Amino acid sequence: MQYSELNEKKIFGTSDFPIECRVMKDPDFDMMPHWHKEFEILRVESGVLYLSIDQRSYKMETGDIAFIESGSLHSGILENCVFTYAVFDLSMLCRRKSDAINKFIEPIMCRKISFCEFFKTGKNTNIESIVDRLFSAFDNSNDFGVLDFYAEAFNLLRALYSGGYIKKIKNTKYEHQLAKIADIIDFIEEHYREPLTLSTLSKKAGMNEKYFCRFFKEFTNITPIDYINRLRIENAAHSLLESGATVTEAALDNGFNDISYFSKTFKKYKGVSPKKYSKINI
Repeated sequence: MQYSELNEKKIFGTSDFPIECRVMKDPDFDMMPHWHKEFEILRVESGVLYLSIDQRSYKMETGDIAFIESGSLHSGILENCVFTYAVFDLSMLCRRKSDAINKFIEPIMCRKISFCEFFKTGKNTNIESIVDRLFSAFDNSNDFGVLDFYAEAFNLLRALYSGGYIKKIKNTKYEHQLAKIADIIDFIEEHYREPLTLSTLSKKAGMNEKYFCRFFKEFTNITPIDYINRLRIENAAHSLLESGATVTEAALDNGFNDISYFSKTFKKYKGVSPKKYSKINI
């Protein structure tokens, strides 16, 4: 799976039903630090997922559920993990400005309030049942999936509010730092095919190089250069599999001008050469 599929610029679902629900089974999937404006619901089906949301860490096991709010920086380390996720824009639940439902949804969208983001399996069967029904709404055999989704989305909001899982958010320096990291990640996503240096990124962040590297790693657990290379390799791997690109094309299209260095870097992250990778995954 291509990293940019989870980037905030991706259009989820279709224009009339902008929601995506998928089961992630790809053993090579690398959940790099990223964010998007959409709300995300994630449930582990098997294995273990070490999930980080705005530097809060959770060990997720079978049946555990996470709610990832708009703008939250999140990443994960997978151990034989299969998970289901649904991503959608909360604004689709309040299309009309006069709608009374807005008073419950807009504070979440504007990050004025937050709610519990992690539910251990067995601790709240009502929440679990709603999430299960919400995911089931995307079953291809379900003729009323759209109606079911809206119904369960509102049920979920009601359960979170009525269950006391809501809290007010205070604007802090930490929130400003997260916004700055999100801005840098946006910049990298837009320019990763171009030559990117620490000097360029640190100037973008308004920091000196040494402090920027420490600041970036504090929030993402990897260095800026490692992040760029991982992003380039994930997209190059996608090009090899989905677009039928040659090794040279995949390298040049993703910011590598030295084919030898590309192959070395690819093997570092994927365990095999790009040529072998394309054959293994045919």
